[in-house]
Amino acid sequence: DAFTINVALEVAPPAVPTDVVATTINESSIALSWNSVENATSYKVYQDGNAIATVTSTSYNVDGLDEGTYYCFTVAAVNSAGESAKSGSACATTWLPDPPTAPTNLRATPGGESVSLTWNAAERATSYRVYNGNALVAVDVQGTSYVVTGLTAGTNYCFTVTAVNIAGESAHSNQACATAQEVQKYRI
Repeated sequence: DAFTINVALEVAPPAVPTDVVATTINESSIALSWNSVENATSYKVYQDGNAIATVTSTSYNVDGLDEGTYYCFTVAAVNSAGESAKSGSACATTWLPDPPTAPTNLRATPGGESVSLTWNAAERATSYRVYNGNALVAVDVQGTSYVVTGLTAGTNYCFTVTAVNIAGESAHSNQACATAQEVQKYRI
């Protein structure tokens, strides 16, 4: 005689992923990899306790990170029965970019008790510093021009500019000199 047996297979949540490794790719990316977990249908990647991705492979590249920053990640395996506990942390530091190149073609134009400076942009620069001789006169200059004010008319001033980013400061630009002029006063 024929009979029917109904078997219900109960699926258990997957095991915790092991051997999670974080490897720096560049200034803004870290590659994650881990061992495959039996019965896992996907994996959740966590950064600082927050899920940032769900993937079906055993690797994931985290992009858009800040340069020169330490990051830690965990991974959980997922199937229809739920999610495993999170793995141990895997951490890596994104690379620092190369320091910027030195600004080029610095030009100084005299003005009334001032000197206007212009220069060509430096590669990888996020800001600039302006020097009068060895004295720093301006920091965090955005753009490729700056006007140094409050100078003494008839005095010659020589300037250099450096480029700055998170990795450091460039070499100095060429030196450019100009003599500050008298402020023009007009009679009406």
